[in-house]
Amino acid sequence: MGQGGALRQHVLPLHPGPELKEILRNTVADLLTTRRANGSIAAPNCQAARWSGGDLWERKYVLLGLEEYYANVERDPAVLQAMIDEAGLHHRPGGPPPKVRIVEQGWSPNHLESSTILEPMMRLYNLTGQAKYLQFATYIVEEAAPRATTSSRMPSQPGPRKHWRPYPKRMR
Repeated sequence: MGQGGALRQHVLPLHPGPELKEILRNTVADLLTTRRANGSIAAPNCQAARWSGGDLWERKYVLLGLEEYYANVERDPAVLQAMIDEAGLHHRPGGPPPKVRIVEQGWSPNHLESSTILEPMMRLYNLTGQAKYLQFATYIVEEAAPRATTSSRMPSQPGPRKHWRPYPKRMR
């Protein structure tokens, strides 16, 4: 499920037949049986308002994979509901104070990975039209943009190499 783009760009165009779609239906049905009571599909148990570790990445890719399935294989209402439940684990506890700020979640020292949930939130907004997803996406951009490294950064801001230090596959 992690690389939903591969499903759309490579697998389905090369093998668009009913056999692959049936395999994908069975895989997604099996995945949905792993949902916890709170809607989480990601590996860590995320009952707390603040998470640490790679679970933000996992939830991001769960959402992207489910969205790719929903958009390109079958518009199953159970899949859409699973996406809504999984997304709720982000926008309910995360946000401006007194909630936990998005840039204070995640596993790395600079917490930039937590903002990558933006893409699945926008995809969910486009699917549902629910304003809460657009509002949360706007919040992510407003909160994370000052921390992002851009080519127009101020001299007092750290260069990109400082941001890469915590990542195992950083540029050298």
